[in-house]
Amino acid sequence: MTVWNKCAARITGFSASEVINHDLVNEFIQADFRASVQQVLLDALNGEDTENCSLPFMTKDGRRLEILLSATARFDNDGVIIGVVGIGQDITTRLAQEQEYSRLIDAANAPIFGVDASGRERVEQMCPDADWLWHRGCPREALGGRVCHLRIQNLRAERVRKRGQGR
Repeated sequence: MTVWNKCAARITGFSASEVINHDLVNEFIQADFRASVQQVLLDALNGEDTENCSLPFMTKDGRRLEILLSATARFDNDGVIIGVVGIGQDITTRLAQEQEYSRLIDAANAPIFGVDASGRERVEQMCPDADWLWHRGCPREALGGRVCHLRIQNLRAERVRKRGQGR
């Protein structure tokens, strides 16, 4: 490592003096990811940029960060490659939120609905126990489509009418 900015120090807990002149791959990357990270760096040294590569980075206190990395060759004044510039973004929290969202959807015991940009409700995912929709005339191939939206809307209206009639 030859450059380590304040943001890198803040999110990893390592000061610049603890990182500069150390081996990024062998000292800060988990063993099972070292080969792939090393390949990204070698590609950049050969002039092949890598964009949006996930880089698992171990912090000073032992936490694992997921860094979205773009790596590109660094050139001197004569156009000769002299190193790699890596620009990263900490996506650890975002990935955890996405995993939690997926877990909630997978564990749901009901249809999951979302609203698209035009305000229409769309079926995002159906749980196995939501067969009542299909038995009521909503075709499975309409999953996520307008036909299912209209059918669900009609089912709601039907339920409201039945409640109003004391059924």
